[in-house]
Amino acid sequence: TYDGSTKDALTVKNQGDYNLEYKLGENGTWTTDIIPRITDAGTYKVYVKATKTGYHDAEYPTYPITVTIAQAKITGVTATGYSAKYDKQSHDAITKVEGTLDGDTVTYSKTEDGTYTSEIPSVKRVKDSGTYFVKVYRNDNYETLIIPVTVAITKNDQQVLSFGETPNLTYNESNTFKYVATTNASDADGDIDYEKVGGTANFTVAE
Repeated sequence: TYDGSTKDALTVKNQGDYNLEYKLGENGTWTTDIIPRITDAGTYKVYVKATKTGYHDAEYPTYPITVTIAQAKITGVTATGYSAKYDKQSHDAITKVEGTLDGDTVTYSKTEDGTYTSEIPSVKRVKDSGTYFVKVYRNDNYETLIIPVTVAITKNDQQVLSFGETPNLTYNESNTFKYVATTNASDADGDIDYEKVGGTANFTVAE
């Protein structure tokens, strides 16, 4: 696993008094008794050739060996989602991302498999509550980190309504205002939903 250090690509034991040569990659340069060293995450092919004085090289084939350094995991990064009662205002869905390093790229999406952008999604209503996602990319030596973040907007206990005319207004336990009138109602920015049934309009706080 990648840790930033440079390592020998192979551990070799020469048990037959051979002359060992190595190269990194098919197009690499052969070197004698110098094992290739690798640092970055990835998959490498290391070639080893063993020869012996007095013997033909053809009797000693070249051996390709696959060497892998796995990507490290990004740790210590956290994200916080917006959590509050409905207040008619728009807010950033993600309020805080902590633990990133200089050079990290942070992007956001409304769905895990969606399109991630640098723009933080905006939330306003109760129906905007849910799980949003933060992606952190460091570099190719690290796995990309995706953090699910909970956003919670709850109903406000009070709503201020204004009507074009004074209706006969009643309130029931299901947060529904009922009145017999043919007028419009809103909470200053139009966030009160209503539905007319016959001559009765039922107003409910928008979610």
